[in-house]
Amino acid sequence: MSRIAIAAACLFAQLLGLPAAASAGPPADSPYERELQFRRAMRYPPIVSLVNTVVRSRTFAAAMDDAGDVVDKVRGADNQLRVLGPAPAPLGKLRGEYRAQLLIKGTNRKQIRERLQSALAARPDLQKRVVVDIDPLSVL
Repeated sequence: MSRIAIAAACLFAQLLGLPAAASAGPPADSPYERELQFRRAMRYPPIVSLVNTVVRSRTFAAAMDDAGDVVDKVRGADNQLRVLGPAPAPLGKLRGEYRAQLLIKGTNRKQIRERLQSALAARPDLQKRVVVDIDPLSVL
């Protein structure tokens, strides 16, 4: 069995709550286990869903205000989703447009999708200026 298959089997076994011995995966001190512990502590995928949302505008203030409006609508009354931001994007100005970003973390993908769709539906002018990346490999 390949290392990737063993790592995948171990990950699924842990997500299902099976004991480590049943998964026949890497030992507890392996790089895989350390990475999985880090991802649990930081609430990174695959433990939770992460959505990176970038809002573009002609001015920095407008980008931050628009991103702040999206954040307010996504957060809602309950605290089941964690919303980080808005903040200037790492590449703050790209092709003449300023960029602001927000990260949404949660365990319920359907709830994340519904809240983000609702927030963007309330502001039709944003729909062409927003980029949504589900479980991004990079947030740059």
